[in-house]
Amino acid sequence: MTWLYGASAVLVGAGVSLVLALLWLKNAGQKRRHVLAQILALRSAFEADPLQGLSQAGDVLPRLGLPGLRWEGEWYGAPVHGAVGDAPEQAGSAARLSHTLSQTDVHLTLTVTLQGLRGEARLFAEQSAQLLFAIFEGALAARELALVSATAQRAELAVFLQHDIRNLTQWVELLADDFSSATDANDLMGAATRAQVSAVMARERAQRIAAAMLKPKDLAADSGDWHPLLLRTDIVNAAAMHGVAVEMVGLPDTLQPMWSVLAWATVLDNIFGNTSKLGREQRLPISCLVEVARTPLSICVSFSTPQLPLRVPLSRVFEPWASVGLGASGLGMYQARRVVMAEGATLKAFACGKGLTVTLCIPCKNSLLPVTPLPP
Repeated sequence: MTWLYGASAVLVGAGVSLVLALLWLKNAGQKRRHVLAQILALRSAFEADPLQGLSQAGDVLPRLGLPGLRWEGEWYGAPVHGAVGDAPEQAGSAARLSHTLSQTDVHLTLTVTLQGLRGEARLFAEQSAQLLFAIFEGALAARELALVSATAQRAELAVFLQHDIRNLTQWVELLADDFSSATDANDLMGAATRAQVSAVMARERAQRIAAAMLKPKDLAADSGDWHPLLLRTDIVNAAAMHGVAVEMVGLPDTLQPMWSVLAWATVLDNIFGNTSKLGREQRLPISCLVEVARTPLSICVSFSTPQLPLRVPLSRVFEPWASVGLGASGLGMYQARRVVMAEGATLKAFACGKGLTVTLCIPCKNSLLPVTPLPP
């Protein structure tokens, strides 16, 4: 029976040891989870200010068993370096762990020291350091993505501003030609009347340019807003601004579909701007026929200039860099089509005489117009 008592003592001792081991593992696990949670909490600090976040990491390093952290490199063209904790320069390669991050404007090397760490403590420290590196690199990637997004937004805004500035410039040029060619009081009165009509649209363009320069985010936010469009009034004003004579068919004064004001203005500016430019280049009548038709789901506005031959094939009207006139960028109609599509509408070109018809179809179920077929 003695061996039985001895065996029982051994089992009890083993059980106690197992319980103690489990308690130790539980305590160690909780401690590790707490430390890892603190590392993850650094992410917000890294995203707000990466370099300042590295300085704040010094409070977490001792809990990871890491004596110190050092960083050096280039930060948006400026040399940077810093350290937290005990980061001795003389630590050998076996006693440190480094990670290099390289982006367009940021090149940094992060180094942690592992001096004096052995076994499980070193393994945990290395894994924690890798997690720290990954969080920091993720924060830099997020900043880079935000920068790319902001740059793209500003680039898109710049395109709209270029159109507005070009339109104002063209308007001033037309006014100058109108007044300089006047030979008597009647000519001057006619030029003044035309200037008064087109001044409404010119003022809107000037106000939009000023607003975009002061608060570009506001213009970007408003670009997708839909409002009732005064189709007849907007067409008359835009045509007058570009010196284009318009004939309108099937366009009642009461027609006010809901759509993007900015997209509508972009279409009018490009179509009438190209009409004016081509007519003056080729010394042909500067006129445009505007027709409105209703489909079951859309209101379609067609702009026809059969008297103005294009300088590009019909299939390339909306192609970037393909210019319909001399000295143009070739981005106007391309950008107009993109803006129209982003607002749920379509913009298409068809052959018409020597020139073309550009048809804009706005999604709108409510209209006083009967359903009529589109032009062939």
